[in-house]
Amino acid sequence: MAGTVDIQLDINPQPKQIEFMLSNSRYTLYGGARGGGKSWSARTKLELLAARYPGIQQCLTRRIRQDLYKNHMTDMIKDLENKEIAFWRDKESAFIFPYCKNSMGVPAKIFFEFCRDPHMML
Repeated sequence: MAGTVDIQLDINPQPKQIEFMLSNSRYTLYGGARGGGKSWSARTKLELLAARYPGIQQCLTRRIRQDLYKNHMTDMIKDLENKEIAFWRDKESAFIFPYCKNSMGVPAKIFFEFCRDPHMML
């Protein structure tokens, strides 16, 4: 059964964050100085897309594993698991959205990946 989840957000994004959130391009680049809200914007957009599009498969990447978990895991647990919107599946390194399945029964997912080979970095 296909479905979506309603997420209530109490947020006050900055103009650049709003522009990023409203982009419907396949690829949207968002850069800037430290503390500009890039991680929050990316994380929040992934959460909203997973709740909206049943079965969507997304990937959140960082250069090293520690940054991936430090910058995103705690906040996503608070945003998703504590509100019972999604749960973490360690085997897949992914948040699973069980109520956002597509017509084939595949749930939306946000995978966590890091660069395992430093030579692959730009």
